[in-house]
Amino acid sequence: MSNPILDRSTNLIAEYLKSGLNERLSEVYANTIAVRHVVNYNSLPTDLSCFPLLKVYRNSESFTDYHNTTKAVAGYCLSFPEEEKIPGILRWVSVNINELLRELAIAHRGCSPEIDLEQEFTSEYRVMSLRGEPLYSLLQFNFTFKEY
Repeated sequence: MSNPILDRSTNLIAEYLKSGLNERLSEVYANTIAVRHVVNYNSLPTDLSCFPLLKVYRNSESFTDYHNTTKAVAGYCLSFPEEEKIPGILRWVSVNINELLRELAIAHRGCSPEIDLEQEFTSEYRVMSLRGEPLYSLLQFNFTFKEY
């Protein structure tokens, strides 16, 4: 890894998810964006203008001689007004992230990063707050990938 700013694996996954989510949502709601911006680290967004935001980042890693295994999160951040426009959007995003990651895993089997289909994919739905004030809705989609 030569550049600490660019995480090649999480960037590849994030861009794939962004493209797939935007394409799929536009089939249902014309001129609607599922993901406006992506980042490859976990942060607390302070500017809602980047929403809908997709954060794909590493939560933990284990290393062996030949590869590393990463437990990762695809965090989908959505402002309350945007969520009100399409009730159920967080569940829709969760189902579609699941499908897109499985498609990526099959299409790129044996390539790095390799989505680990043997590990369970899980979703958590949250409301992010600051000093007790709700800020935005958050979907955390947990998955595992390997790098060789």
